[in-house]
Amino acid sequence: MMHSKTIFITGAGSGIGAATARYFSDRGWFVGLYDLNLESVEALSSTLGGNNCFAQLDVTAPDSVAAAFAHFAEHTDGRLDVMLNNAGLFQDKPFAESDPEFLRLMMRVNMEGVVNCAQAAYPFLKATPDSHLVNMGSGSSIYGIPNNAVYSSSKSFVQGLTEALRVEWHTDDITVNVVMPLYVATPMAVGVDLSHSKGSKMLAAEDVAAAVYEAGTTKGMYWLMPFKARLMFTFIRKMPSIWLSTFAKNYLAGKH
Repeated sequence: MMHSKTIFITGAGSGIGAATARYFSDRGWFVGLYDLNLESVEALSSTLGGNNCFAQLDVTAPDSVAAAFAHFAEHTDGRLDVMLNNAGLFQDKPFAESDPEFLRLMMRVNMEGVVNCAQAAYPFLKATPDSHLVNMGSGSSIYGIPNNAVYSSSKSFVQGLTEALRVEWHTDDITVNVVMPLYVATPMAVGVDLSHSKGSKMLAAEDVAAAVYEAGTTKGMYWLMPFKARLMFTFIRKMPSIWLSTFAKNYLAGKH
């Protein structure tokens, strides 16, 4: 019987996923490492010690998702304390200049992939007392970010899904919450220019991992970071709609 707590991480091979894997492993959790890039999770597994498992996962393919959860359950006797929906794609480019094929793939990974994994995780979460589904959202869902139009929209979907499932799954003793960082210094964000976004700077993946740990062990719904994101979240919800477009042009996109 599995006695340590367990976490299943999608997109575990790099960035926030890898940092989260190390954070939970350091605290004695059994960590399931799943990523489309098998070599990346195999390499990470070797650095964490023996209290983990790894396999390839394509979150857009239901058969791959089902196989990954079956693989994890074999190692944990079906125990799943935290499921982290972390796999995602990002692009910082004007909408009109974006490759339509990449935008479609981003939508599949960032939205369909989250749904696939949440549904597959549900029976294991339900069978584990005081379990958590933690979705990796983004501060860009607070208000659509110029040059991140589809990414922002996909993360708004994640936020809405979180809010709905939090209510639906409450009676199953499953806490559903969302971590919403602004820009994070990961390979996915290499080359991002923050000069257009006033006061923004990159967060460290390790800081986001710490927020995931809090989200996975407490009951709060929104985990916004840094303070700027929490301030924006509160401010925009109270702002008259007629002011929003001006705010976006001057504060989010900068004056051009």
